[in-house]
Formats: sequence, C-alpha cells, structure tokens
Amino acid sequence: MNIKSRTISAAGLAGIFILAMSVAAQGNPQAVQQTSQTNQVSGNTAGGYDAARETVITGTVVQYSAKSATAPMGARVTLQTSSGVVDVHLGNAKFLEINHFSLQAGEAVRATGENVALRSGTIFVARSVQKGSQVVMLRSKNGIPLMATAAPANGKATVPGGAR
Repeated sequence: MNIKSRTISAAGLAGIFILAMSVAAQGNPQAVQQTSQTNQVSGNTAGGYDAARETVITGTVVQYSAKSATAPMGARVTLQTSSGVVDVHLGNAKFLEINHFSLQAGEAVRATGENVALRSGTIFVARSVQKGSQVVMLRSKNGIPLMATAAPANGKATVPGGAR
C-alpha cells in the first residue's frame, strides 16, 4: 500500500480561516459588525494585510515577551519610539528562535509592518524585524505568518513523494 502525505498551502490555510470566520460570524451578528468596524478603523477595506499601508518604525526595546497573554497570540515586543510606546506583534517565538533572533531591553530595533485595530486597541503587526544587520522576515507580502518547518535528522531537505 502506498501512503501519500498531504500538505496544505498557506493559501489553503487562509481559505480555511476565512471560511471558519464566516461560519462563526453567521451565528454572531455582533462579530460581523465588530469586524466591519475594525476594518474601518485600520483603513482595511479588503479585510487583509496590505503591503501598501506598511510603515517602518524604529525604537528601543522596553520589553520582550515570547508568549502574549492577549490576542493576537505569539511573541511581542514593546518599543519606545520617538512618537511614543508601540506594541509590536512578531508572530511565532519559535520562528524567531530558529532564526537565532533574540531581543533584550535596551536594544535598537527596526520593524516594517502595519498598524491593526483590535478590540483592545491598536497593535503594530510586523512583517519584518531588524536588529543590527540581522533581518528576519516574519510574514509574506500578503501578511501570512511564515512558519518554521522541521528539518530531518540528516539536515537535508526532502522532496515530497508521489507520482513522477
């Protein structure tokens, strides 16, 4: 018996997420209204990340947390910028770790991303983060978080099997 593994693309995951949100919203009209308000506040009429709205912020690390207690979950850094304190969402902390990227209080950081309005306030969703000469891409140009993939024990990438 030939067993084939199946993978889901990032676009497939995004489609599943959108479908799940629409199903959940059908049973909760308030959720639809909140989503609409959030998109209006952030200027996001398409409901997704838009690289055209990206800005660059620079600042000094005040605090770094690998696990956020509030949504969106994941790594966060609080930056002191020239215009005030900014909460920056970095995504999966494991992804940062795999890329040998760490943050400590007092370090200078540059982040490229977009401000997103949430129920609890606004957060800067970083697409890339830079410390010194090290740059880590965190999301695709469409805002989809990049994921770490497991490497096999021999360290070599493998090509999925199937018909050739």
